[in-house]
Amino acid sequence: MCNTLNFVDGQCQKERCRTLVDKIKGTNKYGSESCETIFVNEAVYSFLRDPKRGEIVVFVPPTEIGNGKMMKKKYIKRVIGVPGDIVEIENGKVYLTNEAEGIERQELPESYLSAKNEGRTSTTKAKFEVPEGEYLCFGDNRIESLDARRCYEPQGCDENNTAFVPKKYIKGRAQVVVWPPKQWRGARTGFRNGK
Repeated sequence: MCNTLNFVDGQCQKERCRTLVDKIKGTNKYGSESCETIFVNEAVYSFLRDPKRGEIVVFVPPTEIGNGKMMKKKYIKRVIGVPGDIVEIENGKVYLTNEAEGIERQELPESYLSAKNEGRTSTTKAKFEVPEGEYLCFGDNRIESLDARRCYEPQGCDENNTAFVPKKYIKGRAQVVVWPPKQWRGARTGFRNGK
């Protein structure tokens, strides 16, 4: 973790403006193993704004919260639902409704999914109503990702775990893959039409 200096009202504050460079291991959206080092902007959600749909975030999964665990495990997933959203999965597609934002039920345009994963989103729970202050996150490797659809547990959801990530456990926004050099790229975020 690197600290940077932040000037507010002419005073230097060396706190909330931080970045994180972290190694992420796992199966990527193409189904192959990958180990990448990414730059994570920790400041953006600390005091600038809330996560948006489509952004790639790094967070402590709900399974690590409480129970005296050290909360060292971190996941990297895409924000699919924000507070107030109703997310539904039907025939391998993801649909979004948010009455407060005037969004009638519509299919999420997930152009970032690989051909292998497009239209292959499956789950045992077909409807997620995102509570206030929490987020719904799915991996781009929809076939194999251990994400909100299974409450971050291999055995799936039960009465003891949740699909939603509280904002305070979102560590930051993944912005750039910095290693290996030939994989250098910005994190592709957002949905078409800004929804």
